[in-house]
Amino acid sequence: MTASVTRRTRRHPAKAAIIRKVVTAALLLQACITGASQTMDFDGTHYDFGDIAESGKTVSHRFRFTNNGNAPLVIYGTVSGCGCTAAEYTARPVAPGDTGHVKVIYTAEGYPGRFVRGIRVKSNIPPGETLLTVEGNVIRDDTLSAAGYVHEINGLRLTAENVLFGNVIQGEEPCRTIMAVNGSDRPVSITFPRSGGRVKAAASPAAAEPGEKTAITLCYDSSGAWGEERGGIAICIGSTTKTVTDTIRYAAEVKERFGALTPEEKDNAPAIEVSTRALNAGVREREKPFTENVTVSNTGKSTLHIRKIESSSPCVSATAAAKEIESGESSLVTVTVNGGKLDKSRRLLNERIRIITDDPVNPETQIQITASFR
Repeated sequence: MTASVTRRTRRHPAKAAIIRKVVTAALLLQACITGASQTMDFDGTHYDFGDIAESGKTVSHRFRFTNNGNAPLVIYGTVSGCGCTAAEYTARPVAPGDTGHVKVIYTAEGYPGRFVRGIRVKSNIPPGETLLTVEGNVIRDDTLSAAGYVHEINGLRLTAENVLFGNVIQGEEPCRTIMAVNGSDRPVSITFPRSGGRVKAAASPAAAEPGEKTAITLCYDSSGAWGEERGGIAICIGSTTKTVTDTIRYAAEVKERFGALTPEEKDNAPAIEVSTRALNAGVREREKPFTENVTVSNTGKSTLHIRKIESSSPCVSATAAAKEIESGESSLVTVTVNGGKLDKSRRLLNERIRIITDDPVNPETQIQITASFR
């Protein structure tokens, strides 16, 4: 009879899932009625992998436990703080006296160096969570990684996948270079299908034989840009078998060119003044966006230009009523807060906006935005 039921549930996985849920619910109901308890007694909650070869890609350890209680134990799921760590576990209810396991899997590839990672196991044992930890040391075991070529795209190994241009004076066009080598056994080509505009990219040479090196150069045009600039440019690596498209990320902080100002120009420069540097909106309804105004005044001798207004969070945005404020005049910056975009687990908002202007003394003015949501 059991074999027959098993064969039928295999043919109908949806029915099998329903049966498992019904059995679990019945066991939990029985435990609640009898006032019984369950335990999850592990042989150990920490494991040291020691030295791991990066080329091994993944390693795993099975944590075994026993339910020494008198009621069924149910694992609801696991939570990891890193995408490099995952877990598999006993999905069925574990009866009293029975055993189960949680298998922790760590991805070594792309994560060289020492690590300590945790997995939280959620179950019906008060207080509801058990912490398992693993540690180890991932060793780069091939010559390309040892030489710094740690990122791979379709056989091409790169020294970096992020380019930091750092502080850039407005109007400058800095360039940065990433070295790469063909770590595969076939020729590859390197192209940038959307090169141009803010960032131009090129590889020299644009094709590499196995073992051949190439230089990837990104040049950033800061004309018309202000403040923090982030983006990405697509890179295509083609071979005889396939073409893979990835993204090289870049970041820059564009500053006004104040260094060339004469003493007279500095004396006649604009000067920003704001009505407040901290907006406390009090208690608000999460799903009802609201606005607050900040008065921006120009106490200098020439026109104040608002270059850009940045926000530290998608929950907060700000717009200026005027991009230019004459000497002795004032204007408004309207701050909009949308609590609905805030993570549901958060009640408190503590963010900022940054007003970037051509005031040589205070080119960046920060205003703190705080609120709590019901």
